[in-house]
Amino acid sequence: MKRIFPVLVALICAGSAHAQPHYTVTLVPTSIYNVEAINIFGEVTGETRDPSNPPIGKYLPPSGVAAVCLNGKVTYLTTPATGFPNVSFGEAINDFGEVVGEYRDPGVTGGFFAFLYKPGQPLQILEGTQAIDPTFAINNLGHIALSLPVTSPYSVQNAAIYRNGVVTYLGNLNSGNSSEANGINDRDQVVGRAVVQVNGIYHAFLWQDGRMTDLGTLDGPTGNSGAAAINDLGQIVGYSTDSSLPLLEGQVVIVPVLWQNGVMYNLGLLPAAPGASGPGAAQFGNATAINNLGEIIGYSYSFSYQNGQTASCFLYVGGKMYDLNWLLPPNSGYTIMDVLGINDLGVILALTSAYQTVLLTPLPWFQGLAVKH
Repeated sequence: MKRIFPVLVALICAGSAHAQPHYTVTLVPTSIYNVEAINIFGEVTGETRDPSNPPIGKYLPPSGVAAVCLNGKVTYLTTPATGFPNVSFGEAINDFGEVVGEYRDPGVTGGFFAFLYKPGQPLQILEGTQAIDPTFAINNLGHIALSLPVTSPYSVQNAAIYRNGVVTYLGNLNSGNSSEANGINDRDQVVGRAVVQVNGIYHAFLWQDGRMTDLGTLDGPTGNSGAAAINDLGQIVGYSTDSSLPLLEGQVVIVPVLWQNGVMYNLGLLPAAPGASGPGAAQFGNATAINNLGEIIGYSYSFSYQNGQTASCFLYVGGKMYDLNWLLPPNSGYTIMDVLGINDLGVILALTSAYQTVLLTPLPWFQGLAVKH
């Protein structure tokens, strides 16, 4: 999944041990890298590492071969015509183990194609999906939300949906000429962001039944927003600018938001990091994923000129926002610095400060709270 927000500097999520653990932590095998997504069975997708090349530090370099991993077993997704690895990356996976991602054929210039992998079948290159910087999401119908160029140049892209071999462009908002799709649910509702004016203002959108709807911003027409994900209940998460908060180096900050039943909710932010105060201090954040339980993950940032920028990865459930690092077992040795996805059992795919990919599995008592809320 492509990030839809700016990252200003390297982020380290500050963590502390909570007295009562909420999650167990399981390492994903290091043979799979750049992990991007997780399904309900805990199967993840990304790319493999290349044992034929010398390690970079303690890790093998990526090989550029899409892969999936379930219960510690890695499956390599080879290319169709040649049978040997070219350049491919798994980016999204549904509950049937179907994977969509990027594929580049060394013999073809001009960007990446989308591929679709179905278990037990070779990769299928999706014709008409060539793009420089595509984004992907896939639902349980095997329908794919993606961003593709309408015409040359490839730098201008529009949101689209790929269903049964047919690409349908979703259009744009107002006078804008560019859009991108970031999420799709099992009702074929697609969300993302679209330019609403030629000066580059983006608004989050919801597309359904052939119509693109502007979801608005907390700051009205002149604000910015973007949608990252949508669940099967139609709940949408993303970000919006909020001009009521202190500026960040002269710029209006963004905050995590939830759209539900036509209403936008500001989810708030975690407490500021220690020392994040004084002139120029600011906070901002965004929400990046939501499951069918309504659990939301994302980031809450703090900035000050004295301490720079830090970020905490959050879980929002039952009307409360939790710092994920406070929910880990005491003295676990892990610090979460990135959240990559959350499935419908509440299992979170995350990255540690040591660049280890992990699964955070909620303990039964905490998972029960999520189901009840």
